[in-house]
Amino acid sequence: MVNFNATKISCLLVVLVIMALVSGTMAEFGGREIIPNAQADPELWKLAVFAVTEYNFLKGLQLQLLQVESGEKQVVSGIMYYLVVKATSYGHSDYYQAKIWVQAWRNSKSLESFEKFLGPV
Repeated sequence: MVNFNATKISCLLVVLVIMALVSGTMAEFGGREIIPNAQADPELWKLAVFAVTEYNFLKGLQLQLLQVESGEKQVVSGIMYYLVVKATSYGHSDYYQAKIWVQAWRNSKSLESFEKFLGPV
């Protein structure tokens, strides 16, 4: 009888540990993650150039990218990038937040949004 209870308790502990590990992982999945040193990341620069180029095409503007201020990423069906960039047009510069969805296995990226932003984060 003691062995049976010890086995039950052991199984219960294993289940609780697995549940704790899974819930910790699930809480992080899908959350935004800050990209360190975003200003110097060449891949983020390419994404920012893509975002500004697409926005210019869609809106008929002539923004020029000056710098990437910050970046975050989120795992979705691919990776959603959230970039804060500084761009200029006709001598006036503003900050913008670009949301870019990348699906590498499809060789696909799309500009989901591009909006003025009050300032760097």
